Amino acid sequence: MMDNCPDTPLLMVAHDAGGAELIAAWACKHRVDDSACVAEGPARRVFAGGRARMLDKADAFARLAEFRTVLTGSSWGADLEKNFIVRATALGIHCATFLDHWTDYRERFMFAGQLLLPSEIWVTDEYAMQIARTAFPGHPIRMVGNYYLDEITAQVKARSVPASAGRRKKRTLFVSEPLADAAARKHGDKNYFGYSEIDALGSFLDYARTHWVQEIEAIRIRRHPSEPPGKFAPFVNAARPLPIEECGDAPLVDDCAWADWIVGCQSMAMVVGLLAGKQVFSAIPLGGLPCAIPHPGIVPLFQSPPHAMLHAPQ
Repeated sequence: MMDNCPDTPLLMVAHDAGGAELIAAWACKHRVDDSACVAEGPARRVFAGGRARMLDKADAFARLAEFRTVLTGSSWGADLEKNFIVRATALGIHCATFLDHWTDYRERFMFAGQLLLPSEIWVTDEYAMQIARTAFPGHPIRMVGNYYLDEITAQVKARSVPASAGRRKKRTLFVSEPLADAAARKHGDKNYFGYSEIDALGSFLDYARTHWVQEIEAIRIRRHPSEPPGKFAPFVNAARPLPIEECGDAPLVDDCAWADWIVGCQSMAMVVGLLAGKQVFSAIPLGGLPCAIPHPGIVPLFQSPPHAMLHAPQ
């Protein structure tokens, strides 16, 4: 098994930040020194400065037979990992893929209209295990834990300052996801989910201005790693009466530690907040597909019939 063989020649492949974080944390925990990685998109920043040798995609593809194992992320909108799964399978190389969320499992493995599965699938908790067993009956699935989530949650807890410690009002973090672009790529419809990140943010800010204006000290809108700076400038410029700023370049732990409340749709940052003891809210508007995060404790701001909690918790 890979996690018992830290010297196994390993190639790590990821495009999205979520999968890259899981892979990098797993490799660090198991002291995997003899490894290389191919990283594109947001994953580049995750692997930068790490122990693994950075390889160009074409070079790694040509030298793939040198590796005993390929460990990939499961990016939603990119095909980088799928190309390496195809090649590794053809060469008889063991290939494992980390599932870093709880949504769209089968869609993550669709390639050229066919279901493409690696040698085994890795999941991080019992929720994911149950979903994966249903999605891929009979396929090897292994639960390996989530060292990234464990580490970042511990850091957030250690650095958080409760609002009760000298602050009366709450700092609120909205965590964005590029939902419209993802829906368009995967389903050909930007409104496939029944809402976009812009809809969710607008609905949340309207709610906050109506119900929370006396409770909130400040709001930060955290961009997803794949979203460009300035995306939410119209909301920042129309901030009154609530102070709002856009962020996204700082580490996630910084923003989560700053916040008392975390608001989003189905971002991993919401799970970090739950585990760190924060109050977490879902801002999915009425008519949108419900939040797929299976962890209890996320309070929906909007639902039908209307949620009984019209005001902020104390």
